[in-house]
Amino acid sequence: MMALFEVPLSTYTAFLTQTLVGHIGTLQLAAFGIQNLVVSGLGFGIMLGMGSALETLCGQAYDAGKLDMLGIYMQRSWVIHLLTGKLSIWMIPQLFAYALNFPMQKFLQAQSKVFAMMWISFGVLVFHSVLSWLCIRKLDMGLLGAALTLNLSWWLMVLGQLAYILLGSFKEPWTGFSWLAFADLSGFVTLLLQLLDYWVFTVLIILVGLLKNPEIQVDAASICMNVKAWLFMVPLGFMAAISVRVSNEMGAGNPGVVKFSVWVMVSMSLITQTTFVIIILVTRNDYLAIFTNDKLVITMLEWASKQGVMMQDELVGSGLQ
Repeated sequence: MMALFEVPLSTYTAFLTQTLVGHIGTLQLAAFGIQNLVVSGLGFGIMLGMGSALETLCGQAYDAGKLDMLGIYMQRSWVIHLLTGKLSIWMIPQLFAYALNFPMQKFLQAQSKVFAMMWISFGVLVFHSVLSWLCIRKLDMGLLGAALTLNLSWWLMVLGQLAYILLGSFKEPWTGFSWLAFADLSGFVTLLLQLLDYWVFTVLIILVGLLKNPEIQVDAASICMNVKAWLFMVPLGFMAAISVRVSNEMGAGNPGVVKFSVWVMVSMSLITQTTFVIIILVTRNDYLAIFTNDKLVITMLEWASKQGVMMQDELVGSGLQ
């Protein structure tokens, strides 16, 4: 059950960083949103959405006879491209941390060693909170500070888990590095299809870049998706917990316990997601200030929150899924 806390704790670093970056400026928020949802999520297509937006805006300006705006639009695209490109370069160490972190998470979860993972994640989150506030707000390091804190936090989490595995009581499951790890790699390919669910957010950010005023649109969309991801963290913790439980009980030959455990998790997910939806609906005009103080972005988010009332059932449904 500790996975219910460990999974959210390990994913709140980007959420916390975005709340601080949003108060630097709209360009920085757009750059962080693209990096976080596109570069880290997909690994390529960094600037496709914003580049396509430039083509659309320039075409509209040319047809309308506003030739002076062509240069302005191009320069705006340059600014966001350069900021996101620079941030993406700074965030390369985080991608390598992902490669080591997630396999170690599953290795520990399969053995129900989530209590240690929870404390490692909690310690990293505290460290990240203090360091983010120091670098972004006090030292005014901007996007460089955001990248620095995320890189350090993720690598600290990786090193903590690696130390626990190497120094802990894992003599049987961990026998050291082996060349057998390179055998039968094709079996993992089919398991990668689950990534398609996450790539939906990446595609949405790219499509949002095609809209008018893409800077504000990307800001608002990235905040909405971050909130949705934050709400999904508890069901994700449920998923990690039930995955370990099902694997253990199926291995022990207890299908009845498996069925009961699944129904318990479904019920808990339904209750928690419904509670979160109610909280979001009640505070939808108040929590926006956490992410940004830009009036245009807040106005866009307020409009989106009104439209989102009709989509709250999707939040509950995704949690059950």
